[in-house]
Amino acid sequence: MRRNNDILILGLGNEVLGDESLGIDLVKELEIQDNYPLTDYRFSYIGGLELLEFIQDYTKLVIIDTIESADGTEGSVRVMNTDDYRETLHLSSPHDMSFNTALLMGRKLGFSIPEQIMIIAIEIIPDLTLRNTLRENIQNNFEGILSETRNHIEQFVSITHNC
Repeated sequence: MRRNNDILILGLGNEVLGDESLGIDLVKELEIQDNYPLTDYRFSYIGGLELLEFIQDYTKLVIIDTIESADGTEGSVRVMNTDDYRETLHLSSPHDMSFNTALLMGRKLGFSIPEQIMIIAIEIIPDLTLRNTLRENIQNNFEGILSETRNHIEQFVSITHNC
């Protein structure tokens, strides 16, 4: 499927597990503001192999997801690429293949996979409470997280446009 745009910004998450919806919430807000030309905005609840359907035919891919780690600070924003990323909450699943394996398989099968991929992961505190709102601390810092995310995307798009 050929896309009209070059860049995909993809938010991953789970909208009924509070802070796990942050990747989706950020992409929805970025789409409203629509600062980036030639860009599609999408979100998904799935990871692993099923992501190939979303990402094929784009030249650049930005994935926004959440991460839970023992050494992270809640609300901190990490930027990774496919060589150095740590598993985020939704990018890979224990019931599916890892994201890197899915990329490798997609390329071997002839899928047009983006060569330039940036993963933005926002640290959250583990919480399996069902709710459709962000926790207060994340909600209070949402604008700062959005601003930092936007800055990383703008640098990525600028750098990759100059390559």
